[in-house]
Amino acid sequence: MSVVEGRLRRRRNKRRRRRRRHRIIRPTPPQTPPTPAPPTTTPYVGPPLAEPITLSYPLALPDVKARLFLNRFGTGYTPVALARMSAHGGPDQWLEAQLSPESVPESPKAAAIDNWFGHLRNSPSQIAADHKNSVRKYWEHNFDLSNWMLMRRIYSERIVLEQMATFLGNVLHISSHEDSTAPYRFDYEQMIRKHAFGRFEDLLVEASLHPAMRMYLDNRLSVKGKPNENQGRELLELHSVSRAAQYTEAMVLDSAKILSGYTVDWGKTYNPYYDPNKHTTGPVSVLGFTDPNAAADGQAMTIRYLKYLANHPSTAQTLARRMAIFFVSDQPSADLVNLLAQTYSSSGTSLKAMLRAIASSPEFLNSEGSKVRSPAADFIAGARVLGTDAKEPTGDGAYAYSAQWAHGELPLGYWPRPDGAPLRNDAWASPGRVLRSCGVHQDQAGGYWPTKDVTYRKAASWVPTASLTFQDLVSHLCRAWLGRDITPRLLTIATEATKIPATRTMTTANFPDWQLAYLGQALLSTPEHMTT
Repeated sequence: MSVVEGRLRRRRNKRRRRRRRHRIIRPTPPQTPPTPAPPTTTPYVGPPLAEPITLSYPLALPDVKARLFLNRFGTGYTPVALARMSAHGGPDQWLEAQLSPESVPESPKAAAIDNWFGHLRNSPSQIAADHKNSVRKYWEHNFDLSNWMLMRRIYSERIVLEQMATFLGNVLHISSHEDSTAPYRFDYEQMIRKHAFGRFEDLLVEASLHPAMRMYLDNRLSVKGKPNENQGRELLELHSVSRAAQYTEAMVLDSAKILSGYTVDWGKTYNPYYDPNKHTTGPVSVLGFTDPNAAADGQAMTIRYLKYLANHPSTAQTLARRMAIFFVSDQPSADLVNLLAQTYSSSGTSLKAMLRAIASSPEFLNSEGSKVRSPAADFIAGARVLGTDAKEPTGDGAYAYSAQWAHGELPLGYWPRPDGAPLRNDAWASPGRVLRSCGVHQDQAGGYWPTKDVTYRKAASWVPTASLTFQDLVSHLCRAWLGRDITPRLLTIATEATKIPATRTMTTANFPDWQLAYLGQALLSTPEHMTT
């Protein structure tokens, strides 16, 4: 071998080693079935629940309304969620219970998740000290917040609260890309949850003055005579009236003047405070709100201003439209938007009243199939129906730390702009996204990745009786995973993906895990799962 050939071989080997380190290893399907697992007698085993429910075969089939409520108002249908809904008396009664989350028994898993990420509750000064001492950098703290959010979306019993946290966190978005928000982000998320079923007026006031928002939109940088206009602008454009209100640049500047003075003791105590020496005085006028703004302490005026914006007719229209797009369809009717706006105004900006109005709307009740799940929402729904059981993370690579990389979307809370992640279908309906999700579904059903600190259900556990035809097995899985009855198209998809004839007799012994991976990929990649 020449010297040149030797160098080339070493370079090729180095590149191969590098690729091996970074690629996801998926097992090769075995040529012969592995040793069969013993038959299971438990029809459904999922994550720990507050009140365990035993399901019987055949599984109950939800009607359109029940499925719609679980998939739109909640984080996704599961047979257990349907059983809990039935125990309440139906979709309407279930929704009423969910609107009072403290009355919904939480799962032990959700409580455990809070403990897994207990450091999120540290004080701002402690989080800053951990960053400075490289115990946990700001970016690591924000990423753990994202992990906590994802795990709660999967395992919480209070699924309407989780869905509202997603929606409102998008309306009043703070990007976790901004490291300086880390000391305050968990408290901000808790604040959103506190107001999720309350009044938007209260939420807007607290969110606008929260230290996380002061850091993210630079209000802490405002000084007397030179207010930073960033938060003043986004408050109008994104958080309340929107551009439809036709505010002027002078109004944007006045909005910034009103907010000036709210700052953070960054680099010292890290506490938020009001500094009258930074407040810009002088008359202000924004969309009918006026004030002489003569006092150095403008806190009372600011709260009046925020409440005024929350109750402005343009805010009612803006929030009504965004809520209708999120919960109903990309093109909600003007009648529905007006109904929600009127409900908002007449109820004192009640978010709970708006949800009730949506739930009783014929437009909503006839909207199944009109919304495409985002990659993250798709992953969450898949993990729920597949019974993926995350364990306490023990280090890098753990499911609770790595699942955020698995769904194919930015980590939760990481949309880089203040406008929040897209709500409309076209953002999530590209061919590339669909193909990516096909791979995600195979990983989820096959338990291929992540593999650390997690238990995936084995194929044998999905066989509900001693033996049945493949068609009957697919029918069972359509009910378990999709909440739907089998159709000729779904059966064809399943047989084509697995190469198993519909008439083959299936047992726990002849249904290997790798075929479950293909079957999960096939059924979860259909519109029956990827749309709601």
